[in-house]
Amino acid sequence: MDNVDFLLVAVRWVHIFAAIAAGGGGLFMLVALHPAAQQLDEATRDGFLAKVRSAYTKVVIISIVGLLASGFYNYLAVKAPKLGEDVRGLYHGLMGAKMLMAFAVFFLSSALAGRSKAFEKIRANSGLWLKVNVLLVALIVLLGAILGMIPKTGGS
Repeated sequence: MDNVDFLLVAVRWVHIFAAIAAGGGGLFMLVALHPAAQQLDEATRDGFLAKVRSAYTKVVIISIVGLLASGFYNYLAVKAPKLGEDVRGLYHGLMGAKMLMAFAVFFLSSALAGRSKAFEKIRANSGLWLKVNVLLVALIVLLGAILGMIPKTGGS
């Protein structure tokens, strides 16, 4: 246990837990909540979904903060300084794609969970946007797995 970096463990735990909460919530809404809510009459459905959004907004906000803080720490303090010149371009390119997708997920999750009138069209077509969000999350996880396999240098 002398070699365990407890800060790194805590940061990774925050990142993984926040990703599970946000991504799992979106998947749950896509495959269970949204289809079940469609069976309700419009007034009941609207009231029910408003209550769900109110509760889930807190999860979205906390997850976004946790993912941003832990993600930037992992990137800037842990991984990027240890990359060799031969893999740096590939790593940064894939990380950039992952971050752009993450920002899209943050936006869609916030729009779907929020109450802003500006995003009512997104919420009105939530089936489509939940699918897009879940697909983006799946791609982000895939990129994370690929990034974790990139060695510190191309030769090792």
